[in-house]
Amino acid sequence: MSRTPQKFDICIIGAGSAGLTMAAVSSNLGFKVALVEGHKMGGECLNNGCVPSKALLSVSKQAGSANLHNAQKAIHKAIETIQPHDSQERFESLGTTVIRETASFIDSKTIQAGDKTITAKRFVVATGSRPFIPPIKGLEQTPYLTNETIFEQTELPRKLIIIGGGAVGIEMAYAFCKLGSDVTLIEHNKHILKMSDIETAQFTKETLQSIGVKVCEGVDIKSVQKGQGQEPSVSVETDQETLQGSHLLIATGRQANVENLNLEKAGIETQGRSIAVNKYLRTHNKRIYAIGDCASKHCFTHNASYEAGVIIKRMLFGLFWSKASYKALPKVLYIDPEIAEVGLTTEMAIKRYGAKSIRTIRIPFTENDRAVCDGNNKGFIKAVLNNKGYVLGVTIAGHGAGELITPWTTLMTHNRKVSDLSAVTTPYPTYSEINKKVASEFYKDAFYGTKVKGISKLLFRLLG
Repeated sequence: MSRTPQKFDICIIGAGSAGLTMAAVSSNLGFKVALVEGHKMGGECLNNGCVPSKALLSVSKQAGSANLHNAQKAIHKAIETIQPHDSQERFESLGTTVIRETASFIDSKTIQAGDKTITAKRFVVATGSRPFIPPIKGLEQTPYLTNETIFEQTELPRKLIIIGGGAVGIEMAYAFCKLGSDVTLIEHNKHILKMSDIETAQFTKETLQSIGVKVCEGVDIKSVQKGQGQEPSVSVETDQETLQGSHLLIATGRQANVENLNLEKAGIETQGRSIAVNKYLRTHNKRIYAIGDCASKHCFTHNASYEAGVIIKRMLFGLFWSKASYKALPKVLYIDPEIAEVGLTTEMAIKRYGAKSIRTIRIPFTENDRAVCDGNNKGFIKAVLNNKGYVLGVTIAGHGAGELITPWTTLMTHNRKVSDLSAVTTPYPTYSEINKKVASEFYKDAFYGTKVKGISKLLFRLLG
């Protein structure tokens, strides 16, 4: 153990998306930065999350080459390609001191990392999250997979049972079914994607069923049990039936990685399964911030980077009014067709503002000429607007939904009206025209109303 503490301007604990963003900007601005990581550089997203899952999904969608061997090759290639950007060598080249040890707080301004003692003016905790394992009877004695282990499978699961109907469960159900597994997806709530509107959840369910996934909703799991024999097997007893499978995947949410940090010694409190922070992402200890999965209910890589941006503005540029806002935080489900969402659903907007204060515009992809030409006309866009044309929320279910959602997050971020879309010239034929069509639909009644008709005729006569 080092006797003399090493002093830094900023000490960042965790080298995932949030920590790496913070470290890169701070180091490039000339601050003395320590980055402490006890596991792999790049965190969950690179090693067990977004990157391997999207590579797996990409292969699963390719007709003729969708098999586990090709999927594993794609996963390894994607990780190897991105890894240098997140590597220890790159960050050391930026001037960051990288310490590959597990960190724990000694007091409110000091941590221990291996044999090193570190003090800093400011700390940023960005330790990420891991799969939440529910207290199901028999689960501790039953072999199961999570997103941290499923990508290591060398043999395709013959009969995969997935517990959890959120993004991870749905994407893995889609991918492994396309690769050839017999897949059953179990969701405790009355429908999968519990935070989405009913139509979106039903659309997703029908997509899964169309490729052969068995979707069980509103199901309570009583117990799980390891099967007998040398071949891997598992049984899942629900309140409706007992399911037999070869493999079990747990996809029931996330929990923060905080157990080794000795948070109480730093005066940091927790809330539920995460670190408690205020709207400025500051903990109860004013010199310590917490960002990303360890302190947020929004466990997305892009949210982690966004939150890093919030405290970069506050900590490094003195913009003390900078605070976190999640009204324009998008989320995407990368099955085919994709599902992209931002903001409120119609049901949420009615509950918050009242039915008379909002308007929902729904346009099917069958009204988009590019989608028709490509044969990708399954889906819809649903925009929830207030009566003045400001965007409250948007759902897009269809080809390229993840790309089409960005104009809507832009409007919401900058508090702009949907009329801004109608002023944009979009090339024909493109999928992006469906966004502009929403704006046209919103203003159609007013544009063709009696008042506008009268003004148009009067101006025509006067200027003719």
